[in-house]
Amino acid sequence: MTYFVLDTNIVRELAHGEPQWFRTLVQLRREGHHFALHDIVAGELTAQMLDLQSRGQLGHGKGQADFQTMCDRMSAFISPDLPLWPGRKDLLPLYPHGPTAQTVVGSRYRERARAQFLAFTNILRAGRFVRTVVTIQGEQWTFGSEKTLNTAPSALQTNRDAWLAFMRRCMAMRPPKRSRHVAAIGMLAASATTQHAEWLLTLPEITDASLHAMQLELSEIPDARSRLDLAIRYFAWYQFAVIRATNHGQINPETTGRRNDAIDAELPFALFYDCIVATEDGRFLTGIDQVASAQRDRVMHIDALAGIPLILR
Repeated sequence: MTYFVLDTNIVRELAHGEPQWFRTLVQLRREGHHFALHDIVAGELTAQMLDLQSRGQLGHGKGQADFQTMCDRMSAFISPDLPLWPGRKDLLPLYPHGPTAQTVVGSRYRERARAQFLAFTNILRAGRFVRTVVTIQGEQWTFGSEKTLNTAPSALQTNRDAWLAFMRRCMAMRPPKRSRHVAAIGMLAASATTQHAEWLLTLPEITDASLHAMQLELSEIPDARSRLDLAIRYFAWYQFAVIRATNHGQINPETTGRRNDAIDAELPFALFYDCIVATEDGRFLTGIDQVASAQRDRVMHIDALAGIPLILR
């Protein structure tokens, strides 16, 4: 049984037609595999809904029909037991068993994920904010209030701001400035020291510093390095590409086209628990291809799911 975790761009495409990969997902679901939305999907689509509401467009016209179509098509393959895969903030509370474990913690997470997904799709279908009340292990929970949903775009922006602030520090270290730094962001420790030297940072140096910071922050998890290897190595590669030009050029994280890079960097954290991450973001996948990690093949283009090894089928 394999869990495939989907990025936001895949879900959005469902609103505009039936992509070639749609039938592949439906077939894999019939074969017993599971599909869940990455935690960031709910946040990004909620932010989109709030933006439409602020402009008086939520629940009207083609946009509303698109949301309904999206929900109809998702229902053909999204796992009813676990429709939302845990994001970075939920990884540690579920350790070591994970979201699929038949434990009290795992069961509670799945119940809450189902309730959040139900509330989310109820709003998409209705074109307005509606509350969904559910009982989880004897406790009553309310999902879908506008006040609660407003935390989603706020969290996304906080993540972007932290990412950009860190990357600006990296930009400041471009030649002729020289520096050493220990790097991590969000859940990981973040610290930096600057020393003048006669050499430039290399990718292995940035990677080692990032992995070391992660191990210090997650010292209670013996296998943290293997679980988050791709996430940290990708973060290190991105820093390197900001500081120094690579064979794909030098990244400027302040441009409009790079606005979602902070959100893309969240995708590999899903691999903390066993899954395959699927996306349509070619530029993100190009970056992943530059990273030497045993987990690299666990992130793929959605079209590649049609050719996954037969052992998974």
